[in-house]
Amino acid sequence: MTPAKPKTTAPPKQAGIQSVELGFKLIFALMDAGSALSLTELSRLTGMSTSKARGYLISFVRLGLIQQKGDGGHYDLGATSVRLGLSAMNRVCALEIARAHLESLQLALHETTCLCVWGDFGPVVVDKLDGARSSPFELRLGMTVPLIGTATGRTFMAYMPRERYAEILARELAEYKRMGAAKPDVEKILKEVRSNGCASVRESKLPGFGSVAVPLLDHRGSLIASINVIGPSNQLDVSAQGQPATELRKFALHVSRQCGAA
Repeated sequence: MTPAKPKTTAPPKQAGIQSVELGFKLIFALMDAGSALSLTELSRLTGMSTSKARGYLISFVRLGLIQQKGDGGHYDLGATSVRLGLSAMNRVCALEIARAHLESLQLALHETTCLCVWGDFGPVVVDKLDGARSSPFELRLGMTVPLIGTATGRTFMAYMPRERYAEILARELAEYKRMGAAKPDVEKILKEVRSNGCASVRESKLPGFGSVAVPLLDHRGSLIASINVIGPSNQLDVSAQGQPATELRKFALHVSRQCGAA
């Protein structure tokens, strides 16, 4: 007779202070709204009665978490909320967060994953985890990545001011001309990257390998780094809606939100 499997139970949920969690619904509503709200609007958005919402608001105003605007008819985030946000931002390092989660991304994709930042001469590989399949050994930490021919390079061009990379791009275009190769339509490429939220190259500068990359943005929408996956070009799905691109976008969004992005 097969012994019965022992029942597994979820760990008990820790008790909290429900009134605190309920009150913070008002603060979350103001965060999401992006502007001052009336008592009636806050009551509707949080599902509270106006009398209950008013009680919380009085306490939050005293603490500086919320302030009353103008004649007192509208509420907005207060000075304490600003200080709280800035204090949290000063403790956040996006690259550390990305690195901490890079392994989970690699396990989800089973391919080589890389983290790149902008250096003096272009994108630089600062972290790399090899996948289960063959990996381009030429791709090493500290390596500078070309712009036009790589998904990483295209991502940086799409999300950075042109003056930051104009000189490097000019050198690469001159090299295309010297070799007699067709000049790529850079503006068309970058428009497509922004539209898709990712860059992809079926046959990258590393022969036999394709790549997909997405931007990692901070709370202001400025580019911090690029996250990309590299795999055999005949096996890696480099389409904008494929699994690699989808997982990369989810990863970048998760890191950006931990850095304070909306």
